[in-house]
Amino acid sequence: LVNDPPTAAITSPTDGQAFIASASFVITATAGDTDGTIAKVEFFEGANKLGEDLTSPYSLSWNNVTTGNYSLTVRATDDQGDATSSSLVTISVADNLAPTVTMTNPADGTVLTAPTSFTLQATASDSDGSVSQIEFFNGATSLGVDTTSPYSLRRS
Repeated sequence: LVNDPPTAAITSPTDGQAFIASASFVITATAGDTDGTIAKVEFFEGANKLGEDLTSPYSLSWNNVTTGNYSLTVRATDDQGDATSSSLVTISVADNLAPTVTMTNPADGTVLTAPTSFTLQATASDSDGSVSQIEFFNGATSLGVDTTSPYSLRRS
């Protein structure tokens, strides 16, 4: 009898997925064998074996992953000893860079005479994500939050 090789595929993470450094996530896989059973599924980053799972659903927790680009595969071995590797899934892990923010109004050094009304304005950007909010402060005291650009806060 000829033994049909097993099948193997990574279902998560997806090819090209990005994570923030010190990432922790679960690698999940499917494996099948038309003429037998799956004995084990091994998880690899490049040639480095991360671990294995002997029972379906096949998964492995990978914790505290540092900055870099990674190539993931799984290898399914059937009950007859035949093995098949999955297609390569590449992921990236990057540092989370802080956003930048610039106060645009009032200009630095502006003197206002009380009582007065004015609008605080700021611009913000994030090179590796998006800005979810700007919080305006007077010293350590929060004056308010704006969640949409252009960011502003009216003070009376």
